[in-house]
Amino acid sequence: MKECSRVKRLLSRYADGESGDAEAFRLRRHLDICPSCREELAGLVKIKETISCGEKKTLPADYLLCRLRDRIARTGGRKREWCWSGAGDFSLRFIPVPVTAIALSFLLLVASFGRSPDTYSLEDYVLSGSRTNTAAVLVLMLGQEG
Repeated sequence: MKECSRVKRLLSRYADGESGDAEAFRLRRHLDICPSCREELAGLVKIKETISCGEKKTLPADYLLCRLRDRIARTGGRKREWCWSGAGDFSLRFIPVPVTAIALSFLLLVASFGRSPDTYSLEDYVLSGSRTNTAAVLVLMLGQEG
């Protein structure tokens, strides 16, 4: 089992003919006795053959230039003017972010006016020199008797 995992890591190099002589000899010896690794090698060889037999397509040398010229011809060579109505996707994605941040800030500001400021904080209590215990700290932190 340990040998199989080591062999399976080397099978791709072996299938490509990139193994050294000693390594290839060890792999062939293992493949003679191990049907699982032989099947793995057969699959790799089949994949390699399928890929190498495939039809290779090449693009003409001026393909990108032709596509660029076609695109320019379709747009009429005009530049897009920048305005909010022409912003398109930009306005839909980025404008709501600052608007939302401003609206939330305003709501927090309005909500904070309704609260009365605490006149006695935990820091003031500790600095006053009074004896501090857990119950007193919880009352100051939670604002209620617990």
